[in-house]
Amino acid sequence: MKNDVYLKAAEVLVKGAGTAKSNDGYVYPMYGLIDFLYSIVEMNESSFYDGDFKVRPGYAYDKFYFNRVGGSYDMSLEGLIHHIMFEEKLYHLFLNEQQISKVRLIVEESPESIYRPDIDDDNQFANDIIDVVFSVACQCVGQWILDTGADVSNFNDSGYSIGDDDGYLIFNCIQSVKDEEDISEEYDLSKLDEHTLGVLDAMKKFL
Repeated sequence: MKNDVYLKAAEVLVKGAGTAKSNDGYVYPMYGLIDFLYSIVEMNESSFYDGDFKVRPGYAYDKFYFNRVGGSYDMSLEGLIHHIMFEEKLYHLFLNEQQISKVRLIVEESPESIYRPDIDDDNQFANDIIDVVFSVACQCVGQWILDTGADVSNFNDSGYSIGDDDGYLIFNCIQSVKDEEDISEEYDLSKLDEHTLGVLDAMKKFL
């Protein structure tokens, strides 16, 4: 995977597009997809421990399941990620105007679906970024809910590899890189896949 793919994916996942603001209008300088997803975890953590993974985060039709991956995108984690990326202008970080128009059409007319560019050379860059973003984000969420005692076998079945003791691993690595710490001294990086390692390395370019 090319370095510029990981850089754009890191901007989506970690840096954000400047849409996150405090009540007094302060724009958070580093607030990406992972932060938006984690804020939903914080609001619903108690129900997660009770085995209820339904969330109503205010995006699109406002009903998603944090533990639903693979298969239909309707009310799934992937569907939620897609709607967050549109509403928080994260797609705008790497898609052109024509592609954004297609995303908008899907959001408005088929909200239960997600966006994928046509498969051709012109769209390969965008497809590669989306692959990385969804992979890292879904693994991160799977690790979060694993920490609540959830069964994450469906994540593994869908290609989002999560080990039995991986709780918060990706999130903690991201936070440590933000703090400019050497993650190789604190975490077993052999548990991280190529996409996650690529994103963590790319983060250093905008911190």
